[in-house]
Amino acid sequence: KKDDILILEPDKNHKGFKKSSNTSFYWMHFISENNPLPNIKTLHIDNSYNLTLLSNQLIHYSLINNFPEVKDYLIRIIIAEIYSISENLTDNKLVNQIAEWIRINSDTKLTAKDISEYFGYNSDYISRLFKQYYNMSLKKYVDEAKINTIKKKLLSSSLSLPKISDECGFEEYKYFLKFFKYHTNMTPTKFRSTYSKTHIINK
Repeated sequence: KKDDILILEPDKNHKGFKKSSNTSFYWMHFISENNPLPNIKTLHIDNSYNLTLLSNQLIHYSLINNFPEVKDYLIRIIIAEIYSISENLTDNKLVNQIAEWIRINSDTKLTAKDISEYFGYNSDYISRLFKQYYNMSLKKYVDEAKINTIKKKLLSSSLSLPKISDECGFEEYKYFLKFFKYHTNMTPTKFRSTYSKTHIINK
C-alpha cells in the first residue's frame, strides 16, 4: 500500500502473489553484521516526507558517483529513521493500551507499581510515555480516570457516597472525600446537587 515499508530478509527468495499496476517504490540493499531493524518486516508511515527526501538524496549521490562514503551515511540515516518510526509506533500502541486498561479499571485501587507489573514495563518508562503522549504523569492520568468514574457514578446513580467510595476502590471513606475535593474543588455532595440538575436540551 501507499507509504508502506517492506524489509526483506537476506538469503531468501521472495516473490509477489499478484500483479501490480501503477506502482513505484524506492529500494536499497545494505550489508550489516547484525540486523539493524530487529522484528520489523512491514511498517506503515503516515508522513513519508523525510524518507522520500533521504531516498532522493541517496539516488543523487549514487548517480554522481562521488564521495562513495556519503551513500553509506545516507543508508545509515534511512535505517535510523525507519527504526525511529517503528519505536514511536510501538510506544504509541503501548500507551494507548495502558490508557484503555486504566479507564476500564479506574474503579479499583490503582498504583503505578500495579500498572507496571501488569504490563511488564518499568514504571518510570511508562510515566515518560504518558508525559510524552498525554502531557501528564502516569499518576495524574490515573487520578483523572478515577475522578471521571466517580463523577459518572454520582450523576448516573442514586448510590450513597460510602457505596461509591467502596465501588471506586477507596479503603477509607474520609480519603475518598479528600481525594474528590482536592481534584474538583468541591465535595461529592455539592457536585451531585449542582450537576444532576443540569439538563441538556435536544433540538
